Amino acid sequence: GIIGLGNIGSAVAVRALAFGMKVVYSDISAKLPENPLLKSVTRVAFEELLQVSDIVTLHLHLNSETEELVGSEEFALMKPTSILINVSRAGLIEQQAFKRALLTGKIWGAGLDVYPMEPTVPGDQILNHHRVVATPHTAGSTIDVYIEAVDRCILNLQRVSQGDTPEHVVN
Repeated sequence: GIIGLGNIGSAVAVRALAFGMKVVYSDISAKLPENPLLKSVTRVAFEELLQVSDIVTLHLHLNSETEELVGSEEFALMKPTSILINVSRAGLIEQQAFKRALLTGKIWGAGLDVYPMEPTVPGDQILNHHRVVATPHTAGSTIDVYIEAVDRCILNLQRVSQGDTPEHVVN
């Protein structure tokens, strides 16, 4: 189950489909991305996604609408054999509910690349859990990402030098 079928969520879906997985997704946009490889993915309600998915993976921006999107009620809907993957933002998950769900066996395990506190704390109960795979917030660090970042920087320098507004302005 993919929560957020934007660029990254779509790329995850394509890879999951290549392994023969049935993919469902939940997204605020009803429009399926224009990718013929995604014709077999099914949009479902958020609650249904949590109930039917063996793997739930988050691919969302963190904002006031998505903060702590997954909490006690959502973990209660998930299968005890489910795995939660979060490579987006730690704030998407209510951390105490996540800890309870993992430690009590409400969910089977997790894959994490983002954390509520970075750098992480030595001896963290979640990071040391035998059913958690954790990467050092570098899962997205690939040569392609760095090339794209440099290309965007150059484009923005050109735009600004011509008096235009740079793209992807955050502040």
